Amino acid sequence: MPSVNTNLSSLIVQTNLKSSTKRLNIAIERMSTGFKINHAKDNAANYSIKTKLSSKISSYEVAEENAMMGLDMLETSSEALNHIEENLARIRSLAVQAQNGTYGEKSLIALNSEAQALMNEISRLNETAQYNGIKLFNTGKAEVTNAGKELELNEQGFLQEVIVRDTSTMTKLSSVDQTQALAKGAYSISTLEEFLKLANMANSGLLEAGSEFILANDIDLAEYCKEHEGDGGWCPISNFNSMTFDGNGHVIKNLYINRPSNDYQGLFSSLSNSKVLNLKLENVNITAKNNVGAITGYATGWSGIINNCVVDGKLTGTGNSIAGIEGSAMYASCKYCYVDVDVTGKNNIGGISGYLHTTGAVYCYSKGIISGVNLVGGIAGEGDNVENSQSEANVAGQERVGGIIGSAQRVINDAYFSGNVFGMSAVGGISGYAIRGIDFINCIVDGTITGENKTGVFMGAAAESTSSIVDCWYYQRKCGDVLVGEDKISVENVRDMTVPAEYSLQVGINSDLKASSITLTTFVDFSVLSSLLQTGIEDESVLKQIDTLVNQVSLKQTEIGTAQNRLASVLEEISIKYDNLVSSRSTIQDADIAEESSAYIRNQILQQAAATLLATANQTPSIALQLL
Repeated sequence: MPSVNTNLSSLIVQTNLKSSTKRLNIAIERMSTGFKINHAKDNAANYSIKTKLSSKISSYEVAEENAMMGLDMLETSSEALNHIEENLARIRSLAVQAQNGTYGEKSLIALNSEAQALMNEISRLNETAQYNGIKLFNTGKAEVTNAGKELELNEQGFLQEVIVRDTSTMTKLSSVDQTQALAKGAYSISTLEEFLKLANMANSGLLEAGSEFILANDIDLAEYCKEHEGDGGWCPISNFNSMTFDGNGHVIKNLYINRPSNDYQGLFSSLSNSKVLNLKLENVNITAKNNVGAITGYATGWSGIINNCVVDGKLTGTGNSIAGIEGSAMYASCKYCYVDVDVTGKNNIGGISGYLHTTGAVYCYSKGIISGVNLVGGIAGEGDNVENSQSEANVAGQERVGGIIGSAQRVINDAYFSGNVFGMSAVGGISGYAIRGIDFINCIVDGTITGENKTGVFMGAAAESTSSIVDCWYYQRKCGDVLVGEDKISVENVRDMTVPAEYSLQVGINSDLKASSITLTTFVDFSVLSSLLQTGIEDESVLKQIDTLVNQVSLKQTEIGTAQNRLASVLEEISIKYDNLVSSRSTIQDADIAEESSAYIRNQILQQAAATLLATANQTPSIALQLL
């Protein structure tokens, strides 16, 4: 039916033109990208499969690179071990030569000199061999802790929280008559003048037992000490018996004393059944003779305690019992004290206390340099009961020198040492000497210990009563492997913290570590070198030790070779899987250009035909006009 309003022929042609144009565009897109799936709408299921395959292919590319880098790392390790093997072989030859017995002293010196140089080179290779920033022969440490190791200063700068006391309602010491006996009570001190009044009244015997003196402000002694420098500086407070001095979290600065011939020097000369709490002493400089400590020269009394105090500075004694907190103590205890000090003296020299008699140092922490002649320790020179304490000081002396205590008489528990100890005889990381039979329990040594005679990681020597090292830890790589200096000291359940560093090579694409990861270690234990460096190669034991090292290196080379074979196998496996995945993805994703080019030409012809017919169809309504 001829019609003006509706041109059915044109509509039919338009529909076909749109369809052929759409298919033509699809063919153009597929030929230009090379993919038959360019959008999820093209084939939703295959698009998902293609995406997963692409992810796996990318992962295998990385896994292949990982395996190749692993091979490079192992090759580097193997080459370094080759150099070490050559040096060990030469050292062994020199040892065989030196043990022949036909060489004089000068010849032996020459042989030992070459051997020492080779050992040093082995040590250097052991420490410096690395790949991509990773030390190949390095080790890790087991995470071991005890109460001493956990000690650290809080935000207030103390080991224990200071509960600051309100001094506003207390009687100010400035308000009392310093010529009259002081009534028992609590008094605040805010100024240098008030602190000097306390010292004068104490030295005059005007203080009442049971009284408390609480700092309300920091005190600087610099001006006073400079004014009295000719008299030796600060005059220690005496007659402080059965009383309390609470620093209240405040600081006393610039304590200076210079009296090389005087005993019992410190902020207090002595304390009897008294308490000193929550006090910091900064920039201490004391020179005296015997019984010298920043807080007190001497503390006594079962109810006496120095608790939660901090000291930094320098203390020099021309005699005995010199320490950062107290020179010596009888019955009085010391807890939660921290020092960073340089302490020098003769005998009974310690970071916290010089001598502890029937008392103890608990939860104490020392840093700095502690040096003397005999009975020198990071926490105490000599005494009883050092528990839950830590020292990272450098401790040096001649005899009975220990990282924690020079000579122990009673309990040593939960101690942690990470500094350096130097001595001649009876030298140990925890204690140089034990007077009685003592059990050292749950102690950790992570420092260096150097001595010439009776030297051990934990203890150097002991009296006839047997002492024991029980449930303790040490880091062999740093300390060495001689645990005690004398055989009569028993060792029970003592473990090395050394953990060979492991490298996990991700050579697969799955989260399953067993299927996708190869774990290996290139660690070789060269700790025996430390003893070889101190032993002449003419010694009979040297050959055995060298053979042990040679065997260890040989076994490690075997492990490395096995790992290299595994990685080569992994690379081959990855290559096969990669090729299969790429082929599968190509089948799903890649366009067949021959097929798409045919579709392109077909749709192009249809498009052109539809365009021609559309022009004709658009003329159909004009026929209706001829009827009018």
